[in-house]
Amino acid sequence: MEYALGIIVYFVIVILVGLYAKRKIRNAEDYLVAGRSLSLPLNSATLTAAFFGGVIIVGVPGVAFDLGIWNDDASWGLIAGIGGPVLCLILAGTFFMPRVWRMKLYSIADFFFVRFGTSTGVLATVMLCSSFLLYGAVQVVVFAKVGAAIMGWEATTATLIGVSVICLYTVLGGLWAVCLTDILQVSVMVLCVIGVLWFVIDFMGGWEAAMAPVPAEKLQFFPEKAGAAPWLAWIAAWLASGFGSIPSPDLMQRAFSAKSAQTARRSAYMAAFILLVVGCMVSVLGLVGQELVQNGTIPQESLTDSEMIIPVIVKTLMPAGIVSVFLGAILAAVMSTGASCLLALSSMMFQNVLKRVFFPNSPDKTMVAVTRLTVVVMCLLVTIIALKFPYAYILSVFAFDLTLSTLFVPFVLGFFWKGSNNIGATCGIIGGAVTRILGAGILNGFSLEGVTASSENWYVFTLLGPVVSLACMVAGSLLTRKQDPPKQLIEGAC
Repeated sequence: MEYALGIIVYFVIVILVGLYAKRKIRNAEDYLVAGRSLSLPLNSATLTAAFFGGVIIVGVPGVAFDLGIWNDDASWGLIAGIGGPVLCLILAGTFFMPRVWRMKLYSIADFFFVRFGTSTGVLATVMLCSSFLLYGAVQVVVFAKVGAAIMGWEATTATLIGVSVICLYTVLGGLWAVCLTDILQVSVMVLCVIGVLWFVIDFMGGWEAAMAPVPAEKLQFFPEKAGAAPWLAWIAAWLASGFGSIPSPDLMQRAFSAKSAQTARRSAYMAAFILLVVGCMVSVLGLVGQELVQNGTIPQESLTDSEMIIPVIVKTLMPAGIVSVFLGAILAAVMSTGASCLLALSSMMFQNVLKRVFFPNSPDKTMVAVTRLTVVVMCLLVTIIALKFPYAYILSVFAFDLTLSTLFVPFVLGFFWKGSNNIGATCGIIGGAVTRILGAGILNGFSLEGVTASSENWYVFTLLGPVVSLACMVAGSLLTRKQDPPKQLIEGAC
């Protein structure tokens, strides 16, 4: 509990930022997409923060510690945690973010309603909400894990504290609150990672001395085993987050909130650069962390979970004041990603379900009030999932796989194939979902581990889902193009 005061001060600052952001909320556009006015630095920071969270700060160092860049035996490695997200940002910035900015949407689900029709829009909303409830739960699970390991909190207590703070500042300030806290959290986190890496490398005697004990197999980038399976797994690792994250609600919400199409594109490139640099730095800390454990610098009993390697390094080697700032930044980064998830979920639920059914002509004040209430409901759902299924890795992989198998193909073809229609897109979503969920369940069993395909054959379903989705969408569109004429994209559609 010696670090509690510093972390509490950090949380208070975050809530005060939420109170300040509340003053900027005049209408639903301000609350949901920050008035479509974010500058390049602000939009870049909030886009970077959307990818930081538990995956980059906690998950990536753990993978580096256990497996390295790529491990043929595990069919997994850092490629999925760093390479995929960087690829996603580059592709999204080049091909999609300027286009969706011009459409003036409020949520990514709006695209499916506007481009295809009601049935596709409803299905897309269901799949997006399912995926992001899981991804939001991942952030809560990581918050609870860090809080329990470092602060000594019980897992349930840590979960409730994290959700409460996230919920409070998201309800108060919407995307403005998320963006303003993001620029603070990203700045502190980047500085902390640079400082810790500098300190650890110097402590170990310099770069060569620190990296010399790292096994060569942990620095392997490409598969080395013979056969197709290792290469299929390697490709799937790139696709899971590299393609699966492109139609994600939080990513596209940053496109909607940018002040121009050019800002949306450039912010994606800047976020990709920051993510790559920070991802490499935390990976190095994970790689050299094993030597710190083996030589006794870090007691073996203090590291019960490899994903806690950076917090344990900081707690063991750094002064208490720096520890408070760094741990506060880790928890804040996780909360920031969680807030992005909650706001994206709430935006979709209100804009694409509640507004269409119950509030078709509601004034802005009603829209903001109902959206804030929806944030609270989403918080409760995320909390239930996190408490019932506290498996961050499994939930995060499945969240990405779900959007890759069901929505990636309709999203891409919606932009680049004028012949795609509502029936085809609906078939594509259903075909991908059935393949990904039922296929994995039949082969591995209908348990959490079975359906999420966390076994060694996970990549089969990651690759098969979008292939079936593509086949179903193309066939459905071609066979029904006369009775269901394709709609075309319209700028300023919402």
